Amino acid sequence: GNQNSDDAEAFESLVSAYKDDFGTEGHDLRPYRDLLSFCRRTTTSNNANGIDEDVCINVDDDSDSYCEVLLYGGFIPRNHAARLNKECPDIDSKRVFFEEMSERGYLPKQGKGMYDALFAEEDESSNNTYKLRGTREHQLLIESLMNGNDLYSPVEEEGEEDVADDAEQHEEEESPLKRLYQAQLLKDHAMGYRI
Repeated sequence: GNQNSDDAEAFESLVSAYKDDFGTEGHDLRPYRDLLSFCRRTTTSNNANGIDEDVCINVDDDSDSYCEVLLYGGFIPRNHAARLNKECPDIDSKRVFFEEMSERGYLPKQGKGMYDALFAEEDESSNNTYKLRGTREHQLLIESLMNGNDLYSPVEEEGEEDVADDAEQHEEEESPLKRLYQAQLLKDHAMGYRI
């Protein structure tokens, strides 16, 4: 009885804080209610029973011991991804932007091994400085979600080959879709770094 009331109150507090203070994605947290309540109960129970979460393992002795579950929100706020897309047209603005994201803890700090792994390799013929690393397959998936093209049955439109050749020659120019893809990569890299 009382535990369910505490869980309900804690969950409503989480939903309210997400909606009013933290959530920029607009996700519905209600489908996760049972899982989050379970995590809260087992963590609270372990802390009250003095279970050391460093050595906590589920054992087959019916003792119902569980380890502490830490909840991480991994999405970088949407407004930061929008800033990368709209407000960082040159290398200097991108450098300042990525320094800020590192200082806020969304990305690794410069000088750490993971920092260099964020960015595509540079070559003299392209403008890849501060271009986030991604794969062609991932880019095609994200673009298909943005423009509605069927990823599995692409239809080649007239003149598409010329556009592809032109795109290869002008790789350094950023199209709106490429900027949106960079914003998506920022969210993906921040999630991966946080977790």
